[in-house]
Amino acid sequence: MESVALAAEAAQIPTSLIVCVNDSQDADPKLVMQYENAARELIKWTGQQNWPHVELAVCAARMPVRHAGVGLARKIAMDAAWRSFSEHGSLTAPIVCLDADCLVDESYVGTIVDWFSRNPGAPGAAIYFEHNLDELDDSVRSRISQYELFLRYYVAGLRWAGYPWAFHTVGSAMAVRAGVYLEQGGMNRRKGAEDFYFLQKVMLLGGFGNISGTCVFPSARESRRVPFGTGRAMSDLAVGDGVWPAYAPDVFADISALLRVVTTWHTEFNCEGLGEGVLAFLEEQEIAIRLEEIRSNVATEHGFRHRIMQWLKPFTVRKLVHFLRDNYYESQPVEIAAVDLLERMSLPVPNSDSADRLLAIYRGLDRNSG
Repeated sequence: MESVALAAEAAQIPTSLIVCVNDSQDADPKLVMQYENAARELIKWTGQQNWPHVELAVCAARMPVRHAGVGLARKIAMDAAWRSFSEHGSLTAPIVCLDADCLVDESYVGTIVDWFSRNPGAPGAAIYFEHNLDELDDSVRSRISQYELFLRYYVAGLRWAGYPWAFHTVGSAMAVRAGVYLEQGGMNRRKGAEDFYFLQKVMLLGGFGNISGTCVFPSARESRRVPFGTGRAMSDLAVGDGVWPAYAPDVFADISALLRVVTTWHTEFNCEGLGEGVLAFLEEQEIAIRLEEIRSNVATEHGFRHRIMQWLKPFTVRKLVHFLRDNYYESQPVEIAAVDLLERMSLPVPNSDSADRLLAIYRGLDRNSG
């Protein structure tokens, strides 16, 4: 929180900082007391700071057991942000998500505001992030390097395949305009992957982008509170064999082949160049029925292209990736897969295939995608 406030002061941009202190209605009373004390101490501490450009609000939420989790916590804070922007008539301003244990660059606030100003048609954006590898012991550093490499490898693979929505979907590194947030029904209450499902809707609007001129530094801590994400990955690697599996590069080659033909299906279902796995997936998805439905509801080829790509949304592609992994292409250690993809992209490959060295290369690819 302090790093965000300092970034706002550095940019001299009025910033509303909303902190959601939350627990479940069935939480241990000792934990509830701890959260309540934390909220009071937070308010007291911020009142002692000299932050003329920062307005702090603390949301203390007891969440219903059924929905208690990261999605609802984000929703509570983001809903509060939307109400504030709505009251001030600032619906084009960005709502920016961050986790409590993250740090940010001093350029964070100024860069985000500048990016949205320069891209007036953009509904939202993914923000560049890096896990801080400094001062970590070898075990933790190895695990977080592999996991971050896997995240970047997946997005790089989709980008290489020509997929239009090859973006990171990290809840602590995303932004959306306040008006768009309302139009898309706000944040969902999922207990995991809430960021993926929310950002998918925003991406499909068109104009979504990358903010790569600043950086968010997520924590490398372990956690089993959620089924997905960094914390869970760190925990799984700690009890497993220490090797993070990645999708084989052939998966992205198959996606590339599909993208080359999918928009030609307006008049003919052309399967030239498609692999056996993709054909099996399309059959499972009853693509013939889907095509008939789309053709009967559009009058132009442009309309068809739009509709078929809306079907091939990030969730559908994720399903295809998992289908190919489970039935056709065995997963590989992430370092091996990352080297293979670099070679297919005709990019230099480091002498060492360590996760650290490869991660530096893939970070560079993401930095240059903004």
